[in-house]
Amino acid sequence: MSVISSRRAALIDAKEAARRLRQEQLNRERGWEPIAGEKVQGADASAVNHRYWRRQETLRRAVENAQRRSRETNQPQLAGR
Repeated sequence: MSVISSRRAALIDAKEAARRLRQEQLNRERGWEPIAGEKVQGADASAVNHRYWRRQETLRRAVENAQRRSRETNQPQLAGR
């Protein structure tokens, strides 16, 4: 069994956190447009309902969590330089 060094493990963790951040940012970018069931029924078909705003909040929190994780994983690398 190979033992991975703590520095290498931290680097892998940081790269994975950065990848997840990019993915969450992309998900949010792609999620701007309302999807089925997120538009108000009636005269103003361009208005969105609470489902849209709830989904936007979920996407926003996912990006914030990924940003936090990415910052946390980069701290040890910056200190080691």
